[in-house]
Amino acid sequence: MFAGSDSVEVVSGDWSLASDRAPFDLLFSDGGPKRAPGDPERLAALVPAGGLVVLDDYTPSRADKKDPPRRIWLESSLYRAQELLVAPDAAVILAVRL
Repeated sequence: MFAGSDSVEVVSGDWSLASDRAPFDLLFSDGGPKRAPGDPERLAALVPAGGLVVLDDYTPSRADKKDPPRRIWLESSLYRAQELLVAPDAAVILAVRL
């Protein structure tokens, strides 16, 4: 999708490998049940204020959003985050760095 674009660099791999290329205005991170406390803080070092972190691999939440992998993003003081349904069985979290 970004072939031929001089203003976009796509980096694939573990997020820690990208730290020497930070900051990123847009950062995609695999989400879901692998998320752990501290992840928002670690990724915050890679994203400037106003930058967007996109996290995939969430099952849509129901009435409550109490599972820890989701809550650590939705309740982080470093981001304004919102869950977005992208398919009947799939959701992402969009988190804007404050």
